[in-house]
Amino acid sequence: MKNILIIVGSLRKDGFNYNLAKEIQDKIVNEITPQMEESDKYDVRMLDYVNLPMFSQDIEFDWNKEVKSLRDNLKWANKIIIVSAEYNHSYPGVLKNMLDWASRKEIREFGAPEYIQGKKVYLTGVSGESKASYVISELTNLLIFMQMSVSTSSIGAGLQPEAFTTGKYLINEEDREKILGNICLFIAE
Repeated sequence: MKNILIIVGSLRKDGFNYNLAKEIQDKIVNEITPQMEESDKYDVRMLDYVNLPMFSQDIEFDWNKEVKSLRDNLKWANKIIIVSAEYNHSYPGVLKNMLDWASRKEIREFGAPEYIQGKKVYLTGVSGESKASYVISELTNLLIFMQMSVSTSSIGAGLQPEAFTTGKYLINEEDREKILGNICLFIAE
């Protein structure tokens, strides 16, 4: 069994990136996994980090249940898919906060925790004309610093312009197909 953790970089309920994350999860669970041998199947989780406290070194070693859950999920995962919104050409603060917690060891030591070192990550997201290229670039730099391994095939998708005025998830179909295809290759590696 291969464990895939999907992290949505926004807390917006039914947001554009949440919808893409659900599509990715559905593709893996309902289309790919049923055709596989039992030992090769994928177990997919979406990370819930809505109650994660703001990172502070004053509470860094306090083991509250939200931090423990984050660490347990990161240890569980063989691969991670981050589907992030793009805020002002960068990543959302809630995602950065979660990654700050993820980057810290459980004891006072230098360096990234062993359970994230070398962990393979695929980055994607939906936005306007940039197709999430800014957030993918910013996250790539951050995750490499955290000693994680970012897929070079990470790409984002553009939304139809009316998505921003209607709030409806209207993703470019060609972009969707490329993302889903790349993710299929990423999880199979």
